[in-house]
Amino acid sequence: MAGSGVSFEEDYNIIKKEWLERQKKYKNMRNAKSKLPPMSIEPFSGERQRLPFQMSDADRALRQQWLRDQFLVDSEPRYIPELRPRNIFRRAFGYPWDVLTKSLSSSMGVERLRNFRYLAPKIGMFFVAIAFVGNYIKHNQISWEKVGGANIFTTKLAIYPGEPLPENPIADYHEKSRGQFYDAGFSKRKVFQN
Repeated sequence: MAGSGVSFEEDYNIIKKEWLERQKKYKNMRNAKSKLPPMSIEPFSGERQRLPFQMSDADRALRQQWLRDQFLVDSEPRYIPELRPRNIFRRAFGYPWDVLTKSLSSSMGVERLRNFRYLAPKIGMFFVAIAFVGNYIKHNQISWEKVGGANIFTTKLAIYPGEPLPENPIADYHEKSRGQFYDAGFSKRKVFQN
């Protein structure tokens, strides 16, 4: 600041300190949660609270019941669909798999059934995608008549002039003239041949 007698570094440090304090306040406001510690429902959770002269028989029965409640029974954890809502698209896509899973429930175990329900749609989508890509490549190869298409080629061995052809050539190793590179089927056309 000109004429105030404060050097640039001191002015910079004051501004930086104010900016950092504002950022800290903003971060605290953004991350604000409950100021209370988490509540525990465990009765007599601390060892000092469970000393014999502080616990009555009713307290012991309450703690014993709480400890018994921590063990899961065979029917737990329960799957409640209403707790995991799905949108209309996921329901429509998952309906056939749900029906298939229900029909297989008598012959497969719970764990295998869960793995099947999780993996089968993903594997099915993978094979459908492979089929679509294969169909696109098969029926949309590059041609001189249109723009675009799949250009499928293999790596060929380099054969220089004067060298003999290999005994078992993988691809067509005939010599190309000047106009045959990137031909896209133009030389094999049936029309416009004059």
